[in-house]
Amino acid sequence: MEEGEASGFCFQKVSEMEPLIRFFEEDSADSGKLLDLLVTNEVVERSKLRRLCELASHPSVKRVGVAVDDAGVLQVLMDEARAASGGSSAASRVGVVIEIDVGQQRCGIDIASQQGEETFVALARRLIAAHRDPSGHVSFIGLQAYHGGNQHVRAAADRERTVQHVAALARKALDLLRANDCLPEGEFLVSGGGTGSFPYEIASGVYNEIQPGSYALMDRDYCLNKNAEDRTESPFKNSMFILSTVISTASAGRGWVTLDAGLKAYAVDSGLPVVWQNDELDCEQAGDEHTKLIPRTPGNLAALAHFKVGDRVWLVPGHCDPTSNLYDWMVAVQEDKVTDVWAVSARGPGM
Repeated sequence: MEEGEASGFCFQKVSEMEPLIRFFEEDSADSGKLLDLLVTNEVVERSKLRRLCELASHPSVKRVGVAVDDAGVLQVLMDEARAASGGSSAASRVGVVIEIDVGQQRCGIDIASQQGEETFVALARRLIAAHRDPSGHVSFIGLQAYHGGNQHVRAAADRERTVQHVAALARKALDLLRANDCLPEGEFLVSGGGTGSFPYEIASGVYNEIQPGSYALMDRDYCLNKNAEDRTESPFKNSMFILSTVISTASAGRGWVTLDAGLKAYAVDSGLPVVWQNDELDCEQAGDEHTKLIPRTPGNLAALAHFKVGDRVWLVPGHCDPTSNLYDWMVAVQEDKVTDVWAVSARGPGM
């Protein structure tokens, strides 16, 4: 958080916030810091909203925010924020970002349509009234304008064009807020962008907050993106690996050796893993507990000849996020030495 202009953390689930808060409480090196936390997703169940509002008053927390695209949910959130405050106007307010659909077609209000514009303005009017109410318990802090699909558009020029469309919708949302006296005074976030597209959100001049996360670990899919020179080069390096073991070389002469990592060891929604720094081998899925290493060039058995049972093979997963969610622990290694072991304490389906 102290590097550059990084100021806070994004989450998709309320349950993901709690381990981070505990970490900052327990780690003496970080004591005294206040956390700026944003759930960049809709939270709709009353019990979850109640917990979110309780966390907003935690002594380690500067602010908790959440995305909303529904008036009924906003009302429940305001009710729970009032209850969590104990009726005190001095209690911490819960921040709200209105999510707009910028092309992801998932959550968010479709302001590209007339009906969507009206829905957006009605929700903004309700929210700004609560924001300006001295006895209110929520604050209108910004817009959520994130497009995950843009992160994986391969050609740089195509990524830039898709972001220009996204930024135009975010700009339209700001214009609607201004035209209807719904824009709060002071800081107001336009948040979005990610590891694959953030330079273009920044260049648009519309966004003042970005949400990259995968850059810290990276994966096979991000490494397929091309830069402006049409090369598959990334400014970020792979730092997350699955350490697998060769458990059979009995079929090396037939074209494969077998590893002990299968579907239980990595997510496959973005393809199979690849062997780290090896362009002669590919992975072939072989079940829950197995992966086969095969020559990329058919018949190139020499690529398998050096493997022995017990050899370790470093795999780069296709998608780092859901792969991380499969593990209880992450082992930190530097210069072939274990330097730390980190609990993946926020894993699971979440809430």
